[in-house]
Amino acid sequence: LISAAQIRLSPLLSVIKCPQEPHVLRLLDMSSFLQTRMQASGVLKVALVVVTGAMLAEGISEDMAQCGAGNSSDFLKNMKAVKYAPHLAGMHFNDKYNTFLSSLYVRDLSIIANQLGANTVRLAPPDFLLPDQGTWKPFLDECSHRNISVLPTFSIHEYMSQGVAASEMEALIQSKLGPFMRYFIEDTQSLPFGSHPCISTGGKLHPTVSFWSVNGLPTMEVLIGSSRLIEGGYSAVDDVSLAQRRMTKIAIRAMRQCILKMLGPQERGRPETTTLPDQAKLAISADMNFPSATVGTPSFLPSLEAMMKSFEREDFEGLLFDAWILEVKLPPVSSAVVAVVQALEELNKTHAVQKPVLPQIGVAAARRLDRKPNLVPDLQQELLLYSWNHTRQMACGSLIIDEFSDDWSRSKSEECKENGDSEIMQTFCGEPSGLLSETDVVPDEFLGLVAHT
Repeated sequence: LISAAQIRLSPLLSVIKCPQEPHVLRLLDMSSFLQTRMQASGVLKVALVVVTGAMLAEGISEDMAQCGAGNSSDFLKNMKAVKYAPHLAGMHFNDKYNTFLSSLYVRDLSIIANQLGANTVRLAPPDFLLPDQGTWKPFLDECSHRNISVLPTFSIHEYMSQGVAASEMEALIQSKLGPFMRYFIEDTQSLPFGSHPCISTGGKLHPTVSFWSVNGLPTMEVLIGSSRLIEGGYSAVDDVSLAQRRMTKIAIRAMRQCILKMLGPQERGRPETTTLPDQAKLAISADMNFPSATVGTPSFLPSLEAMMKSFEREDFEGLLFDAWILEVKLPPVSSAVVAVVQALEELNKTHAVQKPVLPQIGVAAARRLDRKPNLVPDLQQELLLYSWNHTRQMACGSLIIDEFSDDWSRSKSEECKENGDSEIMQTFCGEPSGLLSETDVVPDEFLGLVAHT
């Protein structure tokens, strides 16, 4: 139905007809999967864009059999992850994983597990107004049924932007983080927290939780600039970027302390050097989508390494986290993706950074053409597959895709109307939204994997 040349994939791909859906072609090699559907007219209308790779394979290649080389670690091994939060088009929910949205996340998790082949979802950070008491156990159980782990994320941006004293910011973070962590308790009948929100009062963490991540750090300009000043011997009283850096350290410390109180060794007399369980580990997520972090320039890699090395100093944040997540969202342009991937590969070779590094890469599913969204799912697939093949060795066969964002709004299809779709509901049938032909705006959601492209 469609040639390898047309979808710009390697001719080494094998084509296998899916017995359950004869109209679906599965194109597989060790690291690719692209599902296409042809309408009766023969025009390619829908291609499930998924990067995949060994994302469908149960194991990984022999060169991934051992972790520990470069910026890798066993606790990151074989994590095929995708960032995910349920969406209703044009609507915002403080509680993104509430059972009210279960019809959406049950469908999406099935796509993520069975078609994308991912084994982990990275969750969106909680809304600042998320209620202090609640549970996401139904969502976590759905993940467990599909052998999907979850990577919770907590943002410190809102707390750092309050302009309050460091001690007050620290208290604010822990007052929200403690209750947030209880959303992941398997035993929903566990005792409520007492005088301090980060004191464990019983209950067991849901087994789907892999580890924790923190985002919302200052911009890359601030992080790189402050790192250079730190190396020059300056302090927080000398420059505003160093003041922001000091608040960043305090915020991360507040998270670390809360996680250790909730999940760390509880027995008296155990030394502080006891190895933490994976569920108590913390990764720092740095966003590289800023002008001064221009990939391809001679100063990019040294600047990035200097920033990461300063964070790893034991007299700064080095004892407060266990791994890095490097986030980047890219247009569907080959040169841009290649430059980023090569920079990450070089970072893994220099050994200047000691902690494990987990890449999080997003490539847009659309680009502007004549002020309209021009869908390029085949190119998105190709570039994400390239990223997977080149980065998996630096993270023990692990990668986070940014993101599964199936937020296409309404469709004009009669079939969709029969299935109960409305103008404010994202479509449940296999057709792109009717809005694609009516808008000159390419929204942020197009950056992710979208089942209806």
